[in-house]
Amino acid sequence: MDWSLAPHSLEFDGDGTLLSMYVVTYSKALPYSIFFVIAWGAYDVLLRLAGFGDQIRAVRRGTWALKLMNLTHHGLITPLALLSMWQDPVIRQLYACFGCNEAAALMNRAAAAPLAARALTPVTIGYFTADLLLLSQWQLTQSSKVERYLMLVHHVASMAVWPAAVYFDWVARYVLIMLSYESTSLLLTLLWIISAAGYKQCLLRNKKFGRVTCRGRPAGEMPKKAQHSLALHGLQAVRDRKQEAA
Repeated sequence: MDWSLAPHSLEFDGDGTLLSMYVVTYSKALPYSIFFVIAWGAYDVLLRLAGFGDQIRAVRRGTWALKLMNLTHHGLITPLALLSMWQDPVIRQLYACFGCNEAAALMNRAAAAPLAARALTPVTIGYFTADLLLLSQWQLTQSSKVERYLMLVHHVASMAVWPAAVYFDWVARYVLIMLSYESTSLLLTLLWIISAAGYKQCLLRNKKFGRVTCRGRPAGEMPKKAQHSLALHGLQAVRDRKQEAA
């Protein structure tokens, strides 16, 4: 893949100060922050147009929109990070030769600049920034208090350290490996959506009836009109059987 096609410049020029490092890196990340905030707003509008109210299954609509924004980032970055690892000869050498000093030294800094890291890191830093700006839309419950703090530390630490890796070209390839771990975030977000939608305890197969069934849905989940229709259908089936028996 030609990483020079990235929307932002892959040149991280400037003096060797921390201020210049953050100014250059975050100027590239800013458009992505705006993009993800707009994506969240668009998802929120689409959910409202789809007929959903302020809450969807006791969860705010804005939180659902945030999870869809999360999926957008994870679904974009995960395959690109994995592709970049496959294309980078230094990373391939690292996994092909565990414990080799040469591979370890090249992972710190190689002759060829890690263009993929320069292309993808601003995208995820921009996403982290947007996610923090939308902190009010997180599902903040007492049970998720520890998880919330861990996620905050994860975001802030990455936003503080990753710019140094790409700006000074030091261990930048390790950032690509970390970006590939967004695959776990992709799965966790999907699990959250499945759970919040009430399908966490779905059975994929029911041996008795030979069909998909779900457990754990709250009472009254089915609309009253559908319940009434099923009741009438059941009564009609009973009448038909009585007529056949007669």
